[in-house]
Amino acid sequence: MKVGTALGMLLLIAAFGIDCASHSRLKPPRVASQTPLDYPLSAQLDRLEGEVSLTVFVTPDGRPEEVALSRSSGHEVLDEAALRFVKKLNFTPGTLDEEPVGSWTRLVLRYKLSEQAFERERWLADILELQKQIAAERDTTLREVLLRRLYTHYIGCVTYVDSNEDPAINSLIRDVISKKQEEHWRPFWNQYAAPFVLFDDFLANYPDTEIAGQARQDLVRYIMDMETKIRIRSLKSRRVAQSADGLMELLEERLKALQTELQGEVQLLPAAPR
Repeated sequence: MKVGTALGMLLLIAAFGIDCASHSRLKPPRVASQTPLDYPLSAQLDRLEGEVSLTVFVTPDGRPEEVALSRSSGHEVLDEAALRFVKKLNFTPGTLDEEPVGSWTRLVLRYKLSEQAFERERWLADILELQKQIAAERDTTLREVLLRRLYTHYIGCVTYVDSNEDPAINSLIRDVISKKQEEHWRPFWNQYAAPFVLFDDFLANYPDTEIAGQARQDLVRYIMDMETKIRIRSLKSRRVAQSADGLMELLEERLKALQTELQGEVQLLPAAPR
C-alpha cells in the first residue's frame, strides 16, 4: 500500500526530568514505576503542551507522600493531570549512608505533541497493535492509557480525511473494525470516506472506558458532519441523490440512539446541592 498524503496527527511524547541536590552520602529518590505518562485526551485534542515542575517528598518505603506544584505549565488540565500521575508512582527511596530516608526531589513532566505524516501502513499496524495490547491488559489504569492512545490515532484518521476525501481509506477502516460494524455500514464503503465508523466501533468494543462520553459526543458530531456532506453532494448530483436516502436513514437511526444515550448520561448525574 502506498503512503498517503502527509498530514499532521497527534502522537504522545512524555519525559521525566529529575533534579535533586546530591551529596556523597546522600542519594536522591528515583522513579521506579514504568507507567507511561498519561496525556489528557482533552489536552491533546486542544493541542495543549507544556512542562510541569513538581516537588515530591518520598517516604523511606518509596511512596510519594507529598506532591506540590512548583511551576505551572500554563494549562490547568496539564497541571492537574501531572499531580494525579505522580501520586500514583512508586519510587526507589533516597538513602543516607545507604539507609533509606524520607527526602525531597523534583520532577519535570513534559507534555508535548509531535507532528507526523499520516502513513497508512504504519497507522494500520499501530491500531492493530494497540487493540492487541488493550485486549491483553488487565491493569485498568494502563488499559485507559492505551485506550486514549487508540482514540487519538482514530482522531488522526479523521484529520487525514478532512483534507483527503478518498473512499479508499475505508479499506484501512474495515481492517480494524468488527465484522458487525463492517456489515452495518457497508453502503458507505464505496461512496464516502467514513472515519466516523471507527468511533462507533470504539463505543461498541469499549463501552466502559472513561472516555466513552467523549466518544459519544464526537460520534454525534461526525455523523452530523457526514449528513451535511451527503446533502451538499446530493444537490450537485442526481446520481448521488438517488442513493442518499438509504445512507441518511442509517445515520439518523444511529444518531437518535446516541442522543438517547447522551440524555441518559445527563439524567444519571447527581443533583446539585441546594
